[in-house]
Amino acid sequence: LAGSVAAISAFTVHSLQDILFETPGAIICYGAVVIMALAVIEPEEKKECLELKRPAYKFTCMIFTALYAVVGLVIAWNVLSFDRSLATLNDMTDFRMIPKEEYAKIDPLKVQAAFDEVLKKNPKSPYSYMAMSDFYMARGDVSASKAMVQKALETDPESSSFHVRMYKILFLEQNYEDAAVYRKRAIELFPMNQEYKDLKERP
Repeated sequence: LAGSVAAISAFTVHSLQDILFETPGAIICYGAVVIMALAVIEPEEKKECLELKRPAYKFTCMIFTALYAVVGLVIAWNVLSFDRSLATLNDMTDFRMIPKEEYAKIDPLKVQAAFDEVLKKNPKSPYSYMAMSDFYMARGDVSASKAMVQKALETDPESSSFHVRMYKILFLEQNYEDAAVYRKRAIELFPMNQEYKDLKERP
């Protein structure tokens, strides 16, 4: 039960793609569930005597239930560990929360180390790239910031906010033609967002 709750909680926080399809532990976990389901499925006439005549059935269910619980807890632990690492990176890079005079004092090597730690735990998390984009933009490195947004878009091409970020960078570079392409795509992905529609195509 604990493993189930922990795993389900993790699933609600993170995308199904990250957790279910790209986490080896989750594959093992759901493999165990499938095997348990196959063990339970029996013709109706056999179900009444299943527990009495097949003690191995109980043992099999106990083994796979334990495996499910352990793997669920491992997944939850990994997710929480990733969250802590990402929170650390965000605390170091969020220019909206850090005074401008303090931002220049941040050690780039420490930021890079925090970024590498996040990537090691989840190399396909787009939010780590966006955090680094914030960091580079706050330090005036527009080119590096744009490269990070591009990485985030490669990881999650359906994010409207990432397209808007790229639009803003291209607009800043006065590349209005390409900026308009990202603005259009952001509106397609999130047509109800009026702020996206209000973005300028030209100064």
